[in-house]
Amino acid sequence: QIQEKIVFWGHHAQTRTKYIVHNQKEPILDAVKVEELKSDQDLFYELIDLYKNEVSPLIQKATDHYASHHWMELKRDVHNLKGMSANVGARKVADACKEIENKIKNNHFEAIISDLENIVHLLGDTLIEFEKIKSDGIYEIPLEKMIRTLRTENVYQA
Repeated sequence: QIQEKIVFWGHHAQTRTKYIVHNQKEPILDAVKVEELKSDQDLFYELIDLYKNEVSPLIQKATDHYASHHWMELKRDVHNLKGMSANVGARKVADACKEIENKIKNNHFEAIISDLENIVHLLGDTLIEFEKIKSDGIYEIPLEKMIRTLRTENVYQA
């Protein structure tokens, strides 16, 4: 009975799933936001697809505005990307956009191109994480995986 309780509470104790790309120190997605959105799975998948379709043209516009030194337009582009990213739980992308907004505000234009390149990489990682979520239906936490492995190997019966 104790093992059953441990399995039950171990399975349910983790309320916030962390979505992590292996080369990132911090989660790339906001687990709380993603879990909230996943409560309506169809809407969540629709939002992810919309996000995927909208970010490429927006990044292209931002890059064009950077190249032509149209700072206010660039700020608007990254502000829009920040909002879109925050709305779907793409936390690292939203944070990177905020950095660019601050650099524009403080007239630090020289490093923005590397920030835009970073956003492109973060978007790639973010979209990979979203695809993992969609393909699995869930992106499991290590404890859940361990419990399922133990169950399938009949180490104990729960």
